[in-house]
Amino acid sequence: SVDDIVIIDEVVENLRDAYYFAGYSGAILEDVLREGVISDNYEIRSTDSKRNNTSYLLFAPEDENPTVVHLTDSVAQARVAIDYAVNFFIRLNKKSEGMFLLEHLLLAPPFSGEHYGYTFTLPVSETRTLEFQQFGRYPTVKRNENATLLSENLTAEGLDTERIQLQVVSIRNNYEIQILDYNALPLAITQQEYRDKQTAESEMRLLLEEIKKFSAGDIDENITYYAYFEDEREEESFFSFKMSFILPSWPVRFQNENFRTQFNNTVYENSPAHIVFGTFWLDLEGMTSFEKVYFNWLRAMSSEGSETARIRASYDVIQNLKGHLNNVDQ
Repeated sequence: SVDDIVIIDEVVENLRDAYYFAGYSGAILEDVLREGVISDNYEIRSTDSKRNNTSYLLFAPEDENPTVVHLTDSVAQARVAIDYAVNFFIRLNKKSEGMFLLEHLLLAPPFSGEHYGYTFTLPVSETRTLEFQQFGRYPTVKRNENATLLSENLTAEGLDTERIQLQVVSIRNNYEIQILDYNALPLAITQQEYRDKQTAESEMRLLLEEIKKFSAGDIDENITYYAYFEDEREEESFFSFKMSFILPSWPVRFQNENFRTQFNNTVYENSPAHIVFGTFWLDLEGMTSFEKVYFNWLRAMSSEGSETARIRASYDVIQNLKGHLNNVDQ
């Protein structure tokens, strides 16, 4: 958890009661945790006034201008303050060295629910294609049966035996092309809508001529499978044999590129061969946003709430991870 870390925008007035480290909000945590554990990065300077006996504790990493981070009444107190700061940052570094491991399959909607579909393209000429999507949404078993039926029967033989049929239908004052099975149940429908029936029928005739050139399985490489999260969707490839490690970027060891390489190599050597993994190194802002959706997802999955709430929580985690792809090692 990141609850122990606070980055403030205002200046601290009373430096006797607090330490104040200045820097840019995007990098200050990593900079201070890396440099703050080194006692040589602190300096003590005292006033000469007998009436105002103050020792200034300065934070002075190499090649940076010193800044006052704390005030004490004596040099002895300043040395104690340095030890306190160094030990505090060591403890914070160790406490921050955690991680989340997330198997992507856990984020998928229930396979038995009507959350799954597909899209595919079919040619109408050498230079033009039509995009189709599954008609409705189904559990994975039924969806896969429909996809197999299309793959095996979008051929001349499939058309001749009427295992596959095409028709133009009117939808919302426009027209679309449907592909139907042998029971005249729709399997797929064009994503494009046509304003008049003649244009749609002309496209369908071109499509029929192209389908007659197909062999069974020719469209397999054009099919993309999706999981639907209400009105949103995600390619099923996101869930298949994938896992993610989510780690904070600010602990000193985690900032080291050699350590990150060693971490990834260790995971690679010990992971099953069929599993692909990604390692996300998130800054404080990124980790805060991830923890918010992650713990919300855990609560949704462990409660007796609605399936809709669980699906929404899962989708929030997916979008959060995808938003951090620039911080991932794969």
